[in-house]
Amino acid sequence: MAVLWPAAGVFSYLAGLLTPFLFAWVLYGAILAVRPQPRMVRLYLFANLGILIATLLSFAAILILLFTVGQPNTAVSAPIYLAVVLAGLLVGLAIGLRRRPAQAARS
Repeated sequence: MAVLWPAAGVFSYLAGLLTPFLFAWVLYGAILAVRPQPRMVRLYLFANLGILIATLLSFAAILILLFTVGQPNTAVSAPIYLAVVLAGLLVGLAIGLRRRPAQAARS
């Protein structure tokens, strides 16, 4: 759902078309939570964590700009915000896709 806000800033009303896909993503995460697939659960959690961290970093940067420069230009900041959030998603997916090291056999 965190992707919906920056997409709405860039694509305006076209972001409404993304809403069903984002709801499907959330529903998919709820289904993963009850199924025993540890790799997919890790992938989903790290992807969402990446989005949340990117959103918080963007929010902090916008607050700093707001207090130092004034009102940021939304025509410039909205696409940058979308790019940062999508980069957070990709970093989270990359971390989630990494294989965990094999655990040593316990005797």
